[in-house]
Amino acid sequence: MKIRKLTAALLALAMLCPLTAALPASAAEDWKAAYQQLLKSNATSATDDLMAVKYSLGDIVGDGIPELMISNGEYHMATVKVYTWYQGKAVLLEELPEYGYLQFDLTTGELVGSKRGQGYFWEQRFAYYCGALVPTIDFSDNDGTDEPHYYKINGESVSESTYNDYRNTLIVHQYMQFGRDYLATDFSALNSYTVTNPVAVLGNVNQDMAINASDAAQILIAAATYGASSRTGLMEAQEEAADVNGDHAITASDAAIVLIYSAAVGAGKNVKLTDFIR
Repeated sequence: MKIRKLTAALLALAMLCPLTAALPASAAEDWKAAYQQLLKSNATSATDDLMAVKYSLGDIVGDGIPELMISNGEYHMATVKVYTWYQGKAVLLEELPEYGYLQFDLTTGELVGSKRGQGYFWEQRFAYYCGALVPTIDFSDNDGTDEPHYYKINGESVSESTYNDYRNTLIVHQYMQFGRDYLATDFSALNSYTVTNPVAVLGNVNQDMAINASDAAQILIAAATYGASSRTGLMEAQEEAADVNGDHAITASDAAIVLIYSAAVGAGKNVKLTDFIR
């Protein structure tokens, strides 16, 4: 199946991207002004109180500056626009559907968009890489119809049991919901948000509250960058997090430990990162 191949493909893609450090707190007013303008533009497009525009803030990238998630409303197929602050600009990452909310998987660091209707279901997961969201895995089925049922993972037909088994491993993950925390005309959350300095958590290189393939990708980038320039491109706290095996070097061995750990967590095992350090 393509699921395992996809992780390798994402890591290869990440190697092509330059690593960018978090912006200093002095740049805070830039993203706040840009986000405020986006909120004003979206709020003026609302023509019905039932479709009142709201937003959420959440640092899902882990650079200290939050992503902006603007919800068009709480009706069927209302979308959430996800913006990030990347290289000095507000960048639209994706517009995800389903009742004006989206989920963030704290276990895997993925954004989750889904939609359902008339017995059909679809879910798409995304990981953040270099100013963009990259699709990681998708699910679809027509389990609620009278038609012959199909179950697909990444577009490939699988058995119902395989489909449900994989879905069940994701259901037990921890999630946060974004989209409708504040009115688009209320800028208090923006104005009170404080850019924080990342804290070193072993393995969590991108500081997004999850240890997964995204962190492994950044470790590989740092190792390659160091080999070419004797600099990792990481902040001090990130370097501490990236030296997973504690040998005072950032190498592919550290990335491998993170990947093995992430796979074990994805399989539902109750493990710690340190269990895989030899």
